[in-house]
Amino acid sequence: MRIQYFAFLSYMQNHFGDITNLFHSFEKIDGNMFGLCAYYLASPLNLLMLVGNIVDNIMLVALLKIGFCGLTSYLYFSYHTKGKTKQTFLLLLSTIYALSSYNMMYMLNIMWLDSAVLAPLVCLSIDYLQRKRKIAPYILTMAGTIFCNYYT
Repeated sequence: MRIQYFAFLSYMQNHFGDITNLFHSFEKIDGNMFGLCAYYLASPLNLLMLVGNIVDNIMLVALLKIGFCGLTSYLYFSYHTKGKTKQTFLLLLSTIYALSSYNMMYMLNIMWLDSAVLAPLVCLSIDYLQRKRKIAPYILTMAGTIFCNYYT
């Protein structure tokens, strides 16, 4: 976090309004910032970095992403079980997913948490594709996952 993300997020905060400086920098040797922005800064929650203290916002974004992991996994578990399971068990299961060791280890590597948030939605869209024969939710969730972080 301290070596990579903090510098990139600070750069985004300082140059967000000027599109020429956002995608081109003389601070890098090659000057092209587009790939760096697409790889590290593509998460929609990173827009919270534009206002306020960046250190506080980094922790806020990490906590929001972990919370969204619980929410999306709860949506998947409740759809997949179709009301056959108690709500308290589904809440427990989604909390376990949100607080898994993967999420805790990568909490300050915030770009990796986007895929953990979207993975239950991808599973939900696959389940929906099998049951309803609708492909649009699958295409949208996979596109969102690839956009936020194509690496994972």
